[in-house]
Amino acid sequence: MSPDRLDPTRSLKGYGMDSLMAMELVGTLRKELHCELPALEILHSDGSVRGIRDLLLPRLLATAHKTTAPHTPRHLPPARPARTDTRPADVVGHADHGSC
Repeated sequence: MSPDRLDPTRSLKGYGMDSLMAMELVGTLRKELHCELPALEILHSDGSVRGIRDLLLPRLLATAHKTTAPHTPRHLPPARPARTDTRPADVVGHADHGSC
């Protein structure tokens, strides 16, 4: 069946999904999306693609938020004081070299 013929509100049981297929779906979601969705939660949803999406989306967004949140180090080394004994020409090069 092509995806465009799939009714997102129809239960997957209506398409012939049985408990073994549901367990395979759980395994595939775990492997491909790195998301744990217990089979019981699928059973307690309406069993449709939309229902499964509604279970998965908050988990995926929470995972994405955790992995993209800015990293805050627990300990930063002390800042070194700025050097005051150099001139900009000493750092970049001699100022009397002319232009490139």
